[in-house]
Amino acid sequence: MGKVLNVALIGCGRVAGHHARSIEKIPEKMNLVAVCDLVEEHAKAIANVHHVPAYTNYYRMLSEHPNIDIVSIITPSGMHYEHAADIIENFKKHVVIEKPMVMTLEQGSELKKKADDNAVNIFPV
Repeated sequence: MGKVLNVALIGCGRVAGHHARSIEKIPEKMNLVAVCDLVEEHAKAIANVHHVPAYTNYYRMLSEHPNIDIVSIITPSGMHYEHAADIIENFKKHVVIEKPMVMTLEQGSELKKKADDNAVNIFPV
Protein backbone atom coordinates (compact mmCIF):
# COMPACT_ATOMS: atom_id res chain seq x y z
CA MET A 1 0.00 0.00 0.00
CA GLY A 2 1.33 3.45 -0.97
CA LYS A 3 1.39 6.71 0.89
CA VAL A 4 -1.91 8.17 2.04
CA LEU A 5 -2.24 11.58 0.38
CA ASN A 6 -3.29 14.55 2.51
CA VAL A 7 -5.85 16.79 0.83
CA ALA A 8 -7.12 20.28 1.64
CA LEU A 9 -10.11 22.09 0.14
CA ILE A 10 -10.17 25.74 -0.84
CA GLY A 11 -13.73 26.92 -1.34
CA CYS A 12 -16.52 25.50 0.81
CA GLY A 13 -19.59 26.16 -1.30
CA ARG A 14 -22.09 23.57 -2.49
CA VAL A 15 -19.53 21.41 -4.36
CA ALA A 16 -17.14 21.09 -1.40
CA GLY A 17 -19.24 18.43 0.28
CA HIS A 18 -18.94 16.21 -2.80
CA HIS A 19 -15.15 16.52 -2.75
CA ALA A 20 -14.96 15.86 0.99
CA ARG A 21 -17.18 12.78 0.81
CA SER A 22 -15.22 11.42 -2.17
CA ILE A 23 -11.95 11.80 -0.27
CA GLU A 24 -13.39 10.07 2.79
CA LYS A 25 -14.58 7.10 0.71
CA ILE A 26 -10.96 6.04 0.14
CA PRO A 27 -9.20 6.46 3.51
CA GLU A 28 -6.51 4.01 2.46
CA LYS A 29 -5.48 6.49 -0.27
CA MET A 30 -6.57 9.99 0.84
CA ASN A 31 -7.10 11.96 4.02
CA LEU A 32 -8.94 15.29 4.28
CA VAL A 33 -6.83 17.46 6.61
CA ALA A 34 -8.21 21.02 6.37
CA VAL A 35 -10.68 23.29 4.59
CA CYS A 36 -10.66 26.99 3.74
CA ASP A 37 -13.20 29.58 2.65
CA LEU A 38 -13.27 33.37 2.89
CA VAL A 39 -16.66 33.03 4.59
CA GLU A 40 -15.85 31.52 7.97
CA GLU A 41 -19.31 29.98 8.40
CA HIS A 42 -18.91 28.07 5.10
CA ALA A 43 -15.53 26.71 6.14
CA LYS A 44 -16.79 25.73 9.59
CA ALA A 45 -19.86 24.00 8.16
CA ILE A 46 -17.69 21.61 6.10
CA ALA A 47 -15.01 21.35 8.80
CA ASN A 48 -17.49 20.37 11.51
CA VAL A 49 -19.02 17.59 9.41
CA HIS A 50 -15.63 16.17 8.44
CA HIS A 51 -13.79 16.87 11.73
CA VAL A 52 -10.98 18.96 10.27
CA PRO A 53 -9.77 22.50 10.98
CA ALA A 54 -11.38 25.45 9.19
CA TYR A 55 -9.48 28.42 7.81
CA THR A 56 -10.30 31.70 6.10
CA ASN A 57 -6.77 32.14 4.72
CA TYR A 58 -5.21 29.37 2.63
CA TYR A 59 -1.68 30.69 3.22
CA ARG A 60 -2.19 30.09 6.92
CA MET A 61 -3.76 26.68 6.26
CA LEU A 62 -0.87 25.54 4.05
CA SER A 63 1.71 26.95 6.47
CA GLU A 64 0.15 25.16 9.44
CA HIS A 65 -0.24 21.89 7.50
CA PRO A 66 2.96 21.42 5.48
CA ASN A 67 2.00 17.74 5.09
CA ILE A 68 -0.74 18.65 2.58
CA ASP A 69 -0.01 16.94 -0.73
CA ILE A 70 -2.99 18.06 -2.82
CA VAL A 71 -5.18 21.16 -2.75
CA SER A 72 -8.63 20.87 -4.24
CA ILE A 73 -9.63 24.25 -5.68
CA ILE A 74 -13.39 24.70 -5.54
CA THR A 75 -13.53 28.49 -5.55
CA PRO A 76 -15.58 30.60 -7.99
CA SER A 77 -14.66 29.79 -11.62
CA GLY A 78 -12.91 33.08 -12.34
CA MET A 79 -10.49 32.45 -9.46
CA HIS A 80 -9.33 28.93 -10.38
CA TYR A 81 -6.29 30.02 -12.38
CA GLU A 82 -5.13 32.55 -9.80
CA HIS A 83 -5.46 30.13 -6.89
CA ALA A 84 -3.88 27.20 -8.75
CA ALA A 85 -0.93 29.28 -9.99
CA ASP A 86 -0.34 30.66 -6.50
CA ILE A 87 -0.47 27.24 -4.82
CA ILE A 88 1.71 25.61 -7.46
CA GLU A 89 4.38 28.33 -7.44
CA ASN A 90 4.44 29.23 -3.75
CA PHE A 91 3.62 25.94 -2.06
CA LYS A 92 4.62 23.30 -4.67
CA LYS A 93 1.39 21.34 -4.17
CA HIS A 94 -0.56 19.21 -6.62
CA VAL A 95 -3.97 20.71 -7.45
CA VAL A 96 -7.40 19.35 -8.27
CA ILE A 97 -9.29 22.10 -10.09
CA GLU A 98 -13.06 22.11 -10.36
CA LYS A 99 -14.50 22.96 -13.77
CA PRO A 100 -13.91 25.14 -15.61
CA MET A 101 -10.23 24.65 -14.89
CA VAL A 102 -9.32 28.05 -16.41
CA MET A 103 -11.09 30.77 -18.33
CA THR A 104 -8.76 30.95 -21.37
CA LEU A 105 -6.48 28.63 -23.32
CA GLU A 106 -3.57 30.93 -22.47
CA GLN A 107 -4.22 30.43 -18.76
CA GLY A 108 -4.28 26.67 -19.31
CA SER A 109 -0.92 26.75 -21.10
CA GLU A 110 0.61 28.96 -18.41
CA LEU A 111 -0.69 26.73 -15.63
CA LYS A 112 0.69 23.61 -17.32
CA LYS A 113 4.11 25.27 -17.59
CA LYS A 114 4.02 26.28 -13.91
CA ALA A 115 3.11 22.72 -12.91
CA ASP A 116 5.92 21.28 -15.04
CA ASP A 117 8.42 23.81 -13.67
CA ASN A 118 7.44 22.90 -10.09
CA ALA A 119 7.15 19.12 -10.58
CA VAL A 120 3.49 18.95 -9.57
CA ASN A 121 0.36 17.64 -11.27
CA ILE A 122 -2.91 19.29 -12.21
CA PHE A 123 -6.05 17.18 -11.97
CA PRO A 124 -9.01 18.91 -13.66
CA VAL A 125 -12.52 17.83 -12.72
